[in-house]
Amino acid sequence: MIRPYPESLTATALLGTARSTTPLSGLHTATAATALDGEPAPTLLAAAALESVFLAGASAPTTVAIPAPAPDDPRPLLPAAAAARLRSLLVVDSPLLPEWFDAAAGFRSPPEMLVEVLGAAVRPTPHRERLVALAGPRGQWLAARNPDWAALRDPDPSDDEDWRHGTPAVRRRWFAALRRSDPAAATSRLSAAWRSENADSRAALVSELAVGIGPDDEPLLEQALDDRSRRVRQAAAGLLRQLPHSAYGQRMTRRLREWIEVADGVVTVALPDRLDDAAGRDGLDDRTARRPDVVLTLAVQAAPLSVWPEIGVTPEDLPHLTVAEPFRSELEHAWSAAVAAQRDPAWAVALLRREGTVAAPVAAHLPRDVVVAHLLATPDGVLPDASLPRGRTT
Repeated sequence: MIRPYPESLTATALLGTARSTTPLSGLHTATAATALDGEPAPTLLAAAALESVFLAGASAPTTVAIPAPAPDDPRPLLPAAAAARLRSLLVVDSPLLPEWFDAAAGFRSPPEMLVEVLGAAVRPTPHRERLVALAGPRGQWLAARNPDWAALRDPDPSDDEDWRHGTPAVRRRWFAALRRSDPAAATSRLSAAWRSENADSRAALVSELAVGIGPDDEPLLEQALDDRSRRVRQAAAGLLRQLPHSAYGQRMTRRLREWIEVADGVVTVALPDRLDDAAGRDGLDDRTARRPDVVLTLAVQAAPLSVWPEIGVTPEDLPHLTVAEPFRSELEHAWSAAVAAQRDPAWAVALLRREGTVAAPVAAHLPRDVVVAHLLATPDGVLPDASLPRGRTT
């Protein structure tokens, strides 16, 4: 930035040194300027040069309070080899970064690497949250001292200044922080501001309710199902599918009772040719209705597992039942999704006995004794998670 010369020098230059005396006492560089010797015009130019250099490269001393030391981070230090690996992965934005972050969970960044980690986090990246987590409390201490890293700081949920006056991104980060600390307060805040938010903000803020989702969120999500924005409706329906005992889940339960029949060990699915308006409101709209497999999957995921014994499918029966085409694979996939979401060990065991293997989200809810017995009974060491490598276990 080019700084202007003092008005005294400018006035003298405009009037000319023959008509005006060069004033030097008011300059920052007065001591050096008054020592200049020569004709008035060269003296003016030299004084201007001195003042220009001072204004461009010098500053008056100020007193700054020494900040409190950075807080301790009790997590173990990231090994040097892992830190070097992270550097190389960040350079090429490697698709292996998610796997690296999974393996490094619970470690802290080396102090000498904090600037690199925060620099990578402030750039556009899908890994921002995990980089900030790696930097930890010392990264927050550094971010508070660099305006360029302000977006990486954890908002203070007790101070709603960001919520009232921040940009959409800043408001969302503040809302997410409030949601983590006090889910009920976040829901209440969004309910109060609902009508004043635009569609993009409503959709973004509703998605943050996924953290700590519970029955208290149901009234707001039901209201969002009537929103004019399709994105808002989809976000609300996706969260309501995580509340199987809600009114939404009960509506899906009634549909499954109408669509599914069990007779002579065969499960038959008969979807209606046309869905009604109520189904459309619940996220089974015209676009979804063109894919009957999607309609079935969404309904099964949203309904509580307790509906299946009423239909005729119990965990004990599941391994022996046959699902009629064309919905066999879709129904089995939907069962897995429902079991993983509802964390039901009995149904997880039933799926394992039905298929002989289950995906990781279902395997996470298998009782330990069942996993051990399954491994011991499997000669080739097939693991209960089909996504893991196969081979003999030791």
